[in-house]
Amino acid sequence: MAPVDTAAIDGRIAEFIGRVEAERTRLFHEHLHATVRRASPLLLGLATMEGVSIAEAVSQSRPPENWPRMPLYDFPPSRLRVSQLRPIRRGSTNLHEERRFRRVFCDPGVIIRPVDDPRGRFAVRPHSGMLAFTAAIGPSLLSAFGATATLMLRDPLPDTLAIAMPGRPLRQLIDHPLFSEHPCRVLRLDSDTQAGSSILSFRVPLVPFEIPRPEDATVASA
Repeated sequence: MAPVDTAAIDGRIAEFIGRVEAERTRLFHEHLHATVRRASPLLLGLATMEGVSIAEAVSQSRPPENWPRMPLYDFPPSRLRVSQLRPIRRGSTNLHEERRFRRVFCDPGVIIRPVDDPRGRFAVRPHSGMLAFTAAIGPSLLSAFGATATLMLRDPLPDTLAIAMPGRPLRQLIDHPLFSEHPCRVLRLDSDTQAGSSILSFRVPLVPFEIPRPEDATVASA
């Protein structure tokens, strides 16, 4: 019996796995191009201000291990909120918080800046036909998982200010060019007693947004 060339077989298996994964990733990006049709103007405005290419960032996304056998899972906004309030309160992060943040945004999302980045975290992910995001705005966290966005403040607002906030422009409280360019009025204010934070909610209509086709992204980056 002729000896078995196990090294050659292992090489063919590795090559096959690589081809399958490359095709799966290409199909995943085509899926995003076909299904993601909207984004928050806050995301697009913030990306422009910070010199971040959302299209380039999304082109780095990878499908979850169980896709396409299982559809993409949309994390509810409340899950995201829980994963981030604790590090806001402490002003520091640890490995556990990093893992929780990555669990929400990695595969199929993209972490543009991790939780320990001095500029603050920034991440995007597809969510119900839109491109959702969370990003640090100074010591606060801005998130949009639909037309309703939230701004999580590190510290609770004084009672007198909290009572007066609903209906007022957000720029009166947060001095940031993003809220001057995109005026928003506070819908409601919630307090998280466990985290010691205030959460402002406001509506920002979504705008059309299209993720480039995989071949378009390849040409643009060449």
